[in-house]
Amino acid sequence: MTKHQNETFKSDIKSVIIGVLIATLFFLCTKVLSNWFDNPVIVSGNSMFPTYKNDDILRATKKFTKDSLSCGDVVVFKIGFKQYIKRIIATPGDTIAVENGQFVVNDIVIDEPLCDLMEDAGILDNTTITLADDEFFCAGDNRNNSNDCRAFGPIKFENIRLLVKSYWNEKS
Repeated sequence: MTKHQNETFKSDIKSVIIGVLIATLFFLCTKVLSNWFDNPVIVSGNSMFPTYKNDDILRATKKFTKDSLSCGDVVVFKIGFKQYIKRIIATPGDTIAVENGQFVVNDIVIDEPLCDLMEDAGILDNTTITLADDEFFCAGDNRNNSNDCRAFGPIKFENIRLLVKSYWNEKS
């Protein structure tokens, strides 16, 4: 290899290393910054109707802990490759059942005036479930048009990605 070829080779290697470092830095900055700012979420479907409708844009955050989540919060979680937007009905340690088309959490019937009575209790049909210390039970507000924990069971905290705060154009 001539001196010129050697210098060109070194220059090319330097350029590749700098490119990889810049790409890595950009990726890390993007990951860090996404945790500091709100995330837009677009509602797909009507399982949260009447609260949220198809194509509504919501403001959500990654800033939450297992202990900060409570019944009534709306969260985005992932099961397999699909994301869901649902309301938390029961939290870790709670017992949950369905009686007369309504959720019963810790032996108390949950009063939900905006939700229709459930026609299908799913996995809660004639049974009570006690949630583990890392499980949540979530359901869509449109109870009879929602694929939720009644179909696939409780979700683990690690699968919850975002906590919905408000509509995108509202102040939080």
